[in-house]
Amino acid sequence: MGCCLSCIYRDPVPGDMVEIMETLYSHWVVYVGDGYVVHFTVPDSAKYLPISKGHIARSKLAEMVVGRSHRVNNYLDDRYEPRPTAIIVEEANAWVGKPLDYNLLLENCEHFATYLRYGHAESRQVKRGWCVCASCTVVWVELIKWFKRKHPKDMPAEEVV
Repeated sequence: MGCCLSCIYRDPVPGDMVEIMETLYSHWVVYVGDGYVVHFTVPDSAKYLPISKGHIARSKLAEMVVGRSHRVNNYLDDRYEPRPTAIIVEEANAWVGKPLDYNLLLENCEHFATYLRYGHAESRQVKRGWCVCASCTVVWVELIKWFKRKHPKDMPAEEVV
């Protein structure tokens, strides 16, 4: 039950996951019909924190995607059987307004969307993020080394080479 490339660039139907591209990540929502989506959201000030409080919201898809690329992306359809549409939509709507603990690695918007669609929470972004995290660490270490070479006067005398 795979999903071809041509089917992800279409208008969503109830039960579809929609990926909304942001600057550093994608925000994942589940389309519930009549132009609305249900999604796990956190305050802007907490978006990049590893742990915070969030809640489940119902929003107009058209308002969420202004100025952003987006697409239907049911990327796990080849691995898991999607749950029946009526169950996805009913459960999504039942979550609206409820608070939820946010954890960047274990409970984020993508985990929530995949849980609703497949009954299994998964985040491809988190899996890819481990590689990005390792790369960022290397970059930071190199930047610190560069800074120390360029600014030896800011270092204690015994460290100046």
